[in-house]
Amino acid sequence: MTSTSAQVKTLHSIRACAVVFILLCSLVCAGCGGQSGTESVPRDCGKWNVRIVGLDDATPLGTARWLLRSVTTSSATAALQWYSYAGSSSPHDTTLTLAFSGTPGTAKYSWDDRGCEQRLEVEGVVLRFATADGAFNESFSGVASTDNGAPGGRAFDAYPKPEFSGTYATSDFVRRFRSSKLWLHAGLSPATGWLVGSNLPGADVNYAYIAKWTGSSADAGSDAGTGSDAGTGSDANAE
Repeated sequence: MTSTSAQVKTLHSIRACAVVFILLCSLVCAGCGGQSGTESVPRDCGKWNVRIVGLDDATPLGTARWLLRSVTTSSATAALQWYSYAGSSSPHDTTLTLAFSGTPGTAKYSWDDRGCEQRLEVEGVVLRFATADGAFNESFSGVASTDNGAPGGRAFDAYPKPEFSGTYATSDFVRRFRSSKLWLHAGLSPATGWLVGSNLPGADVNYAYIAKWTGSSADAGSDAGTGSDAGTGSDANAE
């Protein structure tokens, strides 16, 4: 049985690692270009730029059409744990099936002035998110993305409302943390991710897991192509 205090320590450890990572990145960038002392971001990477792009516009990360196709032809299964906030402190184990679909929406290419980071994203993706035990039987609308930090890696992010079709009681989570802000992140290479409550008011954690999962790389359809061809939480469940 995992205690809440142990779960909070897990979050603090993750946050500490994130701070160390940011500091290291800052040192690396400082060595490359020097710091101006005027940037508000941890790394001195200059201004962050965002440009709306067409589906077939070439970017250094490929085209939005390639990204959309490579994600919406993907599916995967993963081992999932979900957490009840109705009084149980033990995680529940089940199997998750993820399947993506969608139609193209707005696409954006983002980059900074000094080449530290790039990102390509496209709206209009829908994730079918269902577990074998019926706890989750959802369709989440969100954004697919890829960036230069993980070449070939793709991800999906959504911010769903706590109104689920499965048997999972989101009302218990909202009552516990007085928050209805949820964030789902699903990586595809490999198929790992989490569903958390975020920005929790009056809590000693910033994030609390509703579910998390781990699986192998998502399978993509044969027409998915390639980019070159086309162009932090806590297991804070209730005590």
